[in-house]
Amino acid sequence: MACPLPRAPGDRHFGGVRILHVSDCFLPRLGGIEVQVDELCRAQLAAGHDVTIATATPCPPPGTPPANGPGAGLAAGTGTEAGIEAGIEAGIEAGHGGVGARPPVDRLVAPMPWELPIGRSLRPVLADRKPDVVHVHAGAVSPFAWRAVHQARHAGVPIVLTVHSLWGTFSRVAYRGLFTGWTRDGLGLVVTAVSEAAAAPVREVVGGRLPVRVVANGIDTSRWHDLAHTPTAQFQHPTGTQGPQHPAGAPAAQFPTEAQGPQFLAGVQAAQVPGGAAAQVPGGAAAQVATGTPAGRLPPHVVAVGRLAPRKEPMNLLRLLREVGATTPIRATIVGDGPARPRMERYLRRHRMTGWVRLTGRLDRSTVRTVLAGADVFLAPAARESFGLAALEARLAGLPVVAQAGSGVADFVESGREGLLGRTFPEMSAALLRLTNDHRLRHRITAHNRATEPVGCTWPAVLEAFGDCYELASAKTPLAHL
Repeated sequence: MACPLPRAPGDRHFGGVRILHVSDCFLPRLGGIEVQVDELCRAQLAAGHDVTIATATPCPPPGTPPANGPGAGLAAGTGTEAGIEAGIEAGIEAGHGGVGARPPVDRLVAPMPWELPIGRSLRPVLADRKPDVVHVHAGAVSPFAWRAVHQARHAGVPIVLTVHSLWGTFSRVAYRGLFTGWTRDGLGLVVTAVSEAAAAPVREVVGGRLPVRVVANGIDTSRWHDLAHTPTAQFQHPTGTQGPQHPAGAPAAQFPTEAQGPQFLAGVQAAQVPGGAAAQVPGGAAAQVATGTPAGRLPPHVVAVGRLAPRKEPMNLLRLLREVGATTPIRATIVGDGPARPRMERYLRRHRMTGWVRLTGRLDRSTVRTVLAGADVFLAPAARESFGLAALEARLAGLPVVAQAGSGVADFVESGREGLLGRTFPEMSAALLRLTNDHRLRHRITAHNRATEPVGCTWPAVLEAFGDCYELASAKTPLAHL
């Protein structure tokens, strides 16, 4: 069922490439793949290409509540594509700037238990849309995308397959069998991954039979220039005072105001030490002399943004904060929601961390920008992070990033330049402790991040890279993969 969105007057195809994007999951779901596919399609549409999306994700029924956390659930639903657009813009504020036009969406929904995105056949869409290339987006398990590759091969349409996830054992076994069938002839098939970390298992499975290129997720860096070029981000509080930079109007229980600052600092300095014994955390004048932190200033503010789900390792995040917080005063804000939140709340209460760690729940992207502007360090502890869009946004906001050395974040964060990387829990803990204690290092990294941008993640670079992949796939010869 096609659900075309209204398009701006004069928005026509003028000789661009006819691109059919295929994804098991798409908006109004608000996961990383869904949002990135949407923004890629909009960027290509703005560049003059003829873009269509096919997905197994249904339109939400009228009255569907908005998602309860980044990366999961549905945007508020009215049962129409126009309603989806309104809900999405209100909830996520599309990342490459402005509302703009969205391409038409073919929702090939097949009723399945638990709303599994299996989807109907892509063949009618291929016959109707007649794409020049099919761009398939796959995660660890993507049955709709897998069928799309098979059907596009039989239709003789060039294919670009983008892998958005880090493959585990099951995924490697499944894809090894799939690629055996997909590489039997010389049909143009090009594989990309969103990072070197994601590309490594793909190259192992493909075994040299196909090219595997790295094309990063795209982001509109201009949206961060106002933060990146502000020497000291300050935001006015509703009371008219300037203090810790938290979203205006945020509940006091979530974001301490300047008036609450001394009590907040006292709570940090009297934090509970690991092991259950209440003790004074190193702070006060001695810590200020050692770290160079001026008296009266709040402790360094550590921020994390993401889905509170096991894959993002939210409990490791809290353990890192607890270990570092037992040594030096810090405060932390964790933005996001998900199934791990109740367990996290119990952990915070059990270890008496509620006075200096705040769980905000889901915030819209405009408010997240404000939180990042008031932060000192961004923490991304997940080892199985295929890309790390939230970390990229933090890096663009100027924040030093602490992340796993083997994750996708390492593509745009070099240890010692854009942040600090670690491979083990002790290394991550040491990196976070170093950045919270060494304000000169923080300022040096912040200045570098504000003065530079990751060129490979800009939309012009991403569109050019995918254009090269489309040309390579379109060659349709056995030599196209050499």
